[in-house]
Amino acid sequence: MTLTGGEPLHHPDFAAEVLQLCQEDSINTAIETSLYAPWNQVNEVVSHCDFIMADIKHMDSKKHIWGTGVPNEQILSNFRQLNTDFKHKIVVRIPLIPGFNDDEENIVRTAEFIKPLEHIEGLDLLPFNVYPVAKYEALGEQWAYQGIAKQSEDYLHTLYDLAAKYSGKHCTLGGTW
Repeated sequence: MTLTGGEPLHHPDFAAEVLQLCQEDSINTAIETSLYAPWNQVNEVVSHCDFIMADIKHMDSKKHIWGTGVPNEQILSNFRQLNTDFKHKIVVRIPLIPGFNDDEENIVRTAEFIKPLEHIEGLDLLPFNVYPVAKYEALGEQWAYQGIAKQSEDYLHTLYDLAAKYSGKHCTLGGTW
């Protein structure tokens, strides 16, 4: 069972209780998260997880703030702490947003960050999702990424090659595990 977004760490008591009840019934548990929460909240939830999928949206904190509204220091610190305290599978995901975080430098910096973290098993590069445009159109609103195309297959493979080379981890395009 996977708890996903919104953000499960925004409701840590509820998330931990649901995950604990699942584990008591021998149900494997996972979360998809940004890891943007104080460590005590992260720890409360992940103590009931068998698998964590967590985003690193940008390695540069100023760009992270520009794109998400929050800095990345707490997120990166939580990854380091998970590497020490969490003994199950962790996968880092990068949702690739054109012009924000899909440049080669960000992919290399992310890969280099996770390389020494031995409990991180892999890195998922998630190509840009163009499908939200339909939701915005149905609501009569304009989507900020209207008309922006998904990265080309060639460019995605370039990013994949960099991620694999610099992380030394199992990497995917699209998150298939």
